Amino acid sequence: MKRPALWMLFYMIGGILIERMVSFSMWLMLLTAIFIISTVFLCKLWRSKAPIVFLCCFILGFILMHRVVTPTELITQKESEEKKEVSIEGAILKTELTKNEKQRITVRVSHGSLPTAKVLVYFDGNTELSIGDKIACKGSIQPFQARTTPGVFDEFSYWRAKGYDYKFFADAITVQEKSKGSLRESFFAWKDKLEVVYDAIFPTKEAGIIKAMLMGDKEDVSEQTRYIYKQAGIAHILAISGLHISIISMSIYYLLTNLLKQSRRKSSAIAMAIFPLFIVFTGFSPSSVRAAIMVMVGLMGNLFYRSGDSINNVAIAAIILLCIQPLYLWDIGFQLSFVTVMGIIIGMGWLEQWNKIPRYVANSLGVSFFALVSSFPVTAYHFHSFSMIGMVTNLIVVPLMEVLLVMGILTGVVGLFSISAASFLGGIVYYILQLYEVVCITAAKMPWASVAIGRFSVFSAILCYVIFFWIYCMPQKANWEKYIFGGLLLLLFIFFTGNRMFFHHNTIAFLDVGQGDSTVITSYDGQAFVIDGGGQYQKPFGSNTGNKIVTPYLEYQGVKEIDGLFLTHMDKDHGYGVLELMAYMPVKKVFISDYSFEKSDFYYSFLNIANERKIPVFLLKAGDKVRLTENMEMSCLYPMKEAPMGDDDNHGSMVLRLDMEELSVLFMGDAGYEDEEVMLENKALLDCTILKAGHHGSKYSTSTEFLKEASPKIAIISCGKNNVYGHPHEETLKRLEDAKVDYIQTKESGTISITTNGEKYWVKTMIGRP
Repeated sequence: MKRPALWMLFYMIGGILIERMVSFSMWLMLLTAIFIISTVFLCKLWRSKAPIVFLCCFILGFILMHRVVTPTELITQKESEEKKEVSIEGAILKTELTKNEKQRITVRVSHGSLPTAKVLVYFDGNTELSIGDKIACKGSIQPFQARTTPGVFDEFSYWRAKGYDYKFFADAITVQEKSKGSLRESFFAWKDKLEVVYDAIFPTKEAGIIKAMLMGDKEDVSEQTRYIYKQAGIAHILAISGLHISIISMSIYYLLTNLLKQSRRKSSAIAMAIFPLFIVFTGFSPSSVRAAIMVMVGLMGNLFYRSGDSINNVAIAAIILLCIQPLYLWDIGFQLSFVTVMGIIIGMGWLEQWNKIPRYVANSLGVSFFALVSSFPVTAYHFHSFSMIGMVTNLIVVPLMEVLLVMGILTGVVGLFSISAASFLGGIVYYILQLYEVVCITAAKMPWASVAIGRFSVFSAILCYVIFFWIYCMPQKANWEKYIFGGLLLLLFIFFTGNRMFFHHNTIAFLDVGQGDSTVITSYDGQAFVIDGGGQYQKPFGSNTGNKIVTPYLEYQGVKEIDGLFLTHMDKDHGYGVLELMAYMPVKKVFISDYSFEKSDFYYSFLNIANERKIPVFLLKAGDKVRLTENMEMSCLYPMKEAPMGDDDNHGSMVLRLDMEELSVLFMGDAGYEDEEVMLENKALLDCTILKAGHHGSKYSTSTEFLKEASPKIAIISCGKNNVYGHPHEETLKRLEDAKVDYIQTKESGTISITTNGEKYWVKTMIGRP
């Protein structure tokens, strides 16, 4: 049997996926039966009982995934919604500071509401805490939030994959017993000393990069650095990966075998012994654990004088990691590590058959090319864009990584004894990082450096790998099988271009921005229009809804430029995100209400950003119309000259009507009763298919008379969970029910997407409707 670990991995992944994604018992039984039947078939085909082990791996994957969801989770959900204060006790495993100087502490709970849980504790206080301290915490505990908007950061998957069960917001922390010292604490103490060395030698930006590469600590990597590295296709070097571990292991191996004249077996054993220490040193970061296991499995062959199969070794490493944490299967680092390594192994083996290509050219270009191609489906699925320039930049960056990492380690070690001597060594590291920055900036300016792909389905990703496999096997295929290959390519082409060329479906997405309001309209030909951007009062500029929710969603849709941005009024829960979009994304036009708003700080910030970015601003009032696309028109129904004036700027909120052939959508902004009365008296065109309810479902909007005139089929209410205003109010919901209008709330269903061809429409929610 060839590569049994690969078969075991396939079955284990099947068990994990079925437990996670299949809830309907009939489908569960059907898919399980398929795996059982395939096992029986393989037993007969190979005339062996070995495939029974594969079925055991399927069962193991199912059980491991089932155990990920703990029984205490339901209790936590209830307590978090009630904001009930709870107490926990446990030992500190790790301490760090967030970017806003808040303490973030990893605690293994021993007593309290959640025994044995691993909890991420946030604390604003200045209590001195150390690894190993036993502490007692009082505060509120919450489950990690699953993604509620496509393209946005998935807090649940990210932290659960790292082994955390809950997050805890501590009001008070009491140290019950100080640490008596441990090996783990000693390692972290040395790590802290090395961080001090790097901070003393390098400027802040370069220190953050080198700490990310060597210690797995990316907290100090600036957003600008992350962005330019991503655009240039070299973001992978900021996380400890197989590349980093391979360079370090090969350096150790070379030192032992060539300079110290040790045997291959002894050198492999020493290198493998060092990796667990390195994992502890990096704080057990998943990326370092994943990379170390992959390299250790490869070195293990030298211990037993066996030349292992590279693909089988990679599969063994994946099985070990999934046994540790099955949620790694959804981790982008896990996916990229394994598909890239597999792609390089298979691709380079295939390239060796082509004798016409010089070996040095094949080695230098082949690794970058196959890494780029094999990672494309995963990168496109997660980031909704792809760096075309990545192969070129990696040809410059990767060869220098060995020098960078080795000199970085030497700089840190020497710096523990002499900062001046370490500064001399650190000069090499500094100038390499400067070269990286020049390469990234230059690459980002190149045309087509990064291509926006937009949403890339799981099916499309799988189809890509099927095509890659078909190309690999092509020389052995018969003519009729080549026609199948052509059909697969055609199918992939339709997935990419079908909507633009054939279906002409537009999307209206009511984003879940919490207690705020934001809608994104995307047309089949790639144009994008945004109505409001949401806004959270407690979040700083740059980390608000515009950058954290609206922009990722636009990237998910493949949008790089906003064709029209509508700001209904100057409330911050509608406008903070708009300011971020104007500041960080290309915006062609901005439309605001023709109303005398209060001249607040927010108002002047809006004008300043518009002037700095040279964005034209247009005033809209009742009767104005804006042609968005060939079949979409936006009409302004409000404000009218009869609009109430006073302290409440909500009276100046734009009411917009989107017409798309037979479909119409009414966006009410924060308009209330009085504004609805004015529109009714002036016989505004209010009838609509879909109503975006006014003022987050407030009882002071969406009157009975207004509903009678608008007669919508469905109403959308944008509001946040547990908001202090109690939105939506029961009175509003009762009026919608009496009018027989179906309604959906973003706080319950997440982002609500409506796909339409102008005649029919289809509603999809991010979370199942209650």
